Amino acid sequence: MQQQRLAAVDPATGVSSSAGYLFPTELPDLLVSDHESSSVDDFLAFIGALPGQEDASLAQDAAREGSTGDVSLGTIEDAAGPRQAPAISRPKAKPRRQQPERLRLKDQRKYQRKLARVQDLQLQVAALQQVLATSEQSKGARASVSVDAEAKELTERQRAERMLLEVSQRKNELMAENAQLRKHFHQATAHSDQLREMLHAEHKLYLANASYFIMIKPLTSPDCQKELRRSMEAIATFYGAANTLPRTRAICGWDEKRMTEGARFYNFRVKTLHLKSARAAFKQTWQMFISPLWTEKMFSPVMGMRIRLVQHVDDDNFLFCYDYSASQILPQKSDTPVATIMALVTKVSTSSGHYIVTRGLQRGCVEVQDRLQSPAAASNRGAWLETLTW
Repeated sequence: MQQQRLAAVDPATGVSSSAGYLFPTELPDLLVSDHESSSVDDFLAFIGALPGQEDASLAQDAAREGSTGDVSLGTIEDAAGPRQAPAISRPKAKPRRQQPERLRLKDQRKYQRKLARVQDLQLQVAALQQVLATSEQSKGARASVSVDAEAKELTERQRAERMLLEVSQRKNELMAENAQLRKHFHQATAHSDQLREMLHAEHKLYLANASYFIMIKPLTSPDCQKELRRSMEAIATFYGAANTLPRTRAICGWDEKRMTEGARFYNFRVKTLHLKSARAAFKQTWQMFISPLWTEKMFSPVMGMRIRLVQHVDDDNFLFCYDYSASQILPQKSDTPVATIMALVTKVSTSSGHYIVTRGLQRGCVEVQDRLQSPAAASNRGAWLETLTW
């Protein structure tokens, strides 16, 4: 191929007939023979075999000099002498540059640049491989950490689920136990209510039939009517005057000024009569007067009132024994005198309502014996008083 390229140069002018360019049929043998090679040296040799831009410019300069130097006119000497024929002088052929050496240096520089580029690429590849290895290691570490975290989270979740299961089981057990306890409580409450009702019924039966006294001469209903007429005749004279007189501000020993201090009778009266109808209020008041415990609450504590049922004559007449202290101001409590009254409580029906009359009985109306006191003490201590208690 080098011989074909040199043969294309004119030996006289040194100019290539193709002006320094190769035809398509003049490709190097390297392209045809070693086309399948991928080494860097073959690639650089192929690049160096191609004509460069400098070779083309040199060939064009040589052709231009040859065209201008073929015919050179001599010095015109018109004035000096007769005209002579011009002498044709050929320019001296310039020495050709050392193209093989230049091409070798050029190929060497290209090779160095390509080698440096290849080294840079190798360094970049090594760096990328290192980065890839580091990323793979970090990814493996993250994967291991994630696996450990997932395993730990799974363990914690299983532990939490187990704890929740235990809590739910314990809750179910407690709920069952609570339901059983509630059942027992309701049964015990119902049993206690039943016992309370039985005790109340027994107490009512005892109050109706039993007594602290032995009845020697009991009262009868005609005797109660007789005592009622006598009492009403006795108080008829004073009843009208009592309505016109100013109030004494004392009810059952309670001074109204001290009601806010004690407040027992006031509260009982409000609970009994507040927002009640006349019939319901009277019924409640009648139950209060025939109950010893409720009647005792109507009196002041300073009186030391004690009330006992003596005889249940009928539904409208009850006989009670009132024991109260005459005075508790004395320093010797043992010397405190005690007054005893046999009081008959009667309910009187009228056209407009009812009356409740409480009056003391005369001596001889009824004969009883107190079981709580001896006969000698009863004879010395008992006092039959003809008093009327409202």
